[in-house]
Amino acid sequence: MDKNEWSIAEARLHLSEVIKRAKVSPQILENRNKPVGAIVDFQTLERLQGKVVQTHGARLVQRLAALIAQDGEDISLSPPLKSGPRDPFEQGDL
Repeated sequence: MDKNEWSIAEARLHLSEVIKRAKVSPQILENRNKPVGAIVDFQTLERLQGKVVQTHGARLVQRLAALIAQDGEDISLSPPLKSGPRDPFEQGDL
């Protein structure tokens, strides 16, 4: 089984390996055998932060709005937005 937990000292010494493994699964950083952080790939980070991803439907709506605008009609279409789950790192009511 692949290692996915690292002491901070180990992670520092093997940073390129930690980053390589983070592309497959989150890598947990520990301090005194307690989890204190994680390294994830950039796409996972964006998803966790709820970055908006433009879907095919959103592009279609934008194209339709552009075509209608060419005919001189004033309309407002909002493309559907797809976002990830709530940010687990966000401070909230605990």
